[in-house]
Amino acid sequence: MAKKLPSSVLISGVKWRIDRPRKIKEEGAACFGKCVPEDFTISVQAGLRIGRAWDTLLHEIAHAAWHMCGADKALETLDTSSDAARDDFEEGKIADAFRLSYQGALRELGLFTLPGD
Repeated sequence: MAKKLPSSVLISGVKWRIDRPRKIKEEGAACFGKCVPEDFTISVQAGLRIGRAWDTLLHEIAHAAWHMCGADKALETLDTSSDAARDDFEEGKIADAFRLSYQGALRELGLFTLPGD
């Protein structure tokens, strides 16, 4: 039996609340999950099969990690006239987000361990 979703998770040292509303909308469209960085909340639709719920939670943790590493703010200041510069920037920030934030959240959830943990 798969483990049920937690009520919170630490991402880059910040506690994010995980809620389970019956319905979620993002930009007017129905979706399985949503990340709200302004109040450190991740929503995962209630009633999903446990595998889909975990997939959705991990997807939303990736969005939260993106925000926590500052990539969203830095991207706003990037000169987007150069596609190559934007692609290089995004790749580096995504790598940092996963290394620093996503990995820590997965460790806390018991889904990832490093030698010596």
